[in-house]
Amino acid sequence: MKIISSEDALLIFSKWKSEESPLRLFAGGLEEIPSGTSGPILRITEISGIPLNVVLSSPTEGSRVEVDLEGASDFKYADLRESPWKNSPFGTWLCFVEFKLFSGARIVLAEIRTETD
Repeated sequence: MKIISSEDALLIFSKWKSEESPLRLFAGGLEEIPSGTSGPILRITEISGIPLNVVLSSPTEGSRVEVDLEGASDFKYADLRESPWKNSPFGTWLCFVEFKLFSGARIVLAEIRTETD
């Protein structure tokens, strides 16, 4: 994984928002994600200012997840070449951004390609 700045992570999040990229969100680091993990497909619907938040929503399930990025650190990026799960029953994994929240919890946002994409 490549270490990136918070500004680079925000550029990726903004790109995912503008392209309405399908994402999956996982608690824990990249190495902790099992290949069979399922969850709703989310899309970034908001990126707001101070405090910095990213809001992800599921258009089909009505889920809404707000990630508080205030004080987040240790941003890392990995693409398909570094993915241990290039293909799974839940889509093709394209890239990941992993980061540590102020609380110490690790989060991974993974861009996927679904069969409908």
